[in-house]
Order: sequence, then C-alpha cells, then structure tokens
Amino acid sequence: MQGIHVPLRFTNTAGQPCTLHGAPGVSYVTGQGGEQIGLPAQRHVDGPVVTLKPGATASAALFLSSAPQKTPDCEEVQAGGLRVYPPNATEPEFVGHTATTCAPPLGGPFLEVGPVRPGADNTRI
Repeated sequence: MQGIHVPLRFTNTAGQPCTLHGAPGVSYVTGQGGEQIGLPAQRHVDGPVVTLKPGATASAALFLSSAPQKTPDCEEVQAGGLRVYPPNATEPEFVGHTATTCAPPLGGPFLEVGPVRPGADNTRI
C-alpha cells in the first residue's frame, strides 16, 4: 500500500520520568473535539518499554495511506486532524493534520501505527 510514514512524537513534559509501552490509539477526526472518521489505526503493539526523562522524546511510526485518493467507491471527506491516545492513557490529544480519507462504509483503516520506541524520528512500523 502506498502512502507516507511519519513519526508521531511523545515528549515528557512532567518533572519526573515516565514510561510508555505499546502503540498509541490514533484515528482521523473532523477537528479538535470532533467526530471520528472511519476506523481507528491498525495498531502494532509489540515494542519495548520506553522510559522518558523530563524533556525527552520518543516516537511511534505512523503510516498514512494514500488509498482514499485511489479507491473508486470512496466518498472523500476531509479530516481536520488526528485523535491520539498515548499508550495506557484514557485522555486523547488532538494533532492538527488535514488529510483526505473515505467516509464509512469504506472507512479504512487508512492509518497504521507502530509501538513507541526511543528516539524522535521513528518511521518504520
């Protein structure tokens, strides 16, 4: 499948170390606080436990498929961003990112995400 791979970065903004393990939950949304569009990202959860010192950054590889632009039956819809649940978190964060995806029932998943790994520029799932 064609598309782009980008790092989804997590930075520890607390004053003490934190740990992350597994893959984040990611889905397209209409905008900040908006509704989910299609299926959430396919998650690959096997990965190391990552301990981040204050100010340190780790990342998960995120694949954004170009399939919506090539799918004949796709009813194209504009996403205003991504809803991201860090591993083991229950509160999401919004990441602004405009993209074209397909409305249900052809709602994907058009995203794929790997586990959080050390380093800020992971792009391989």
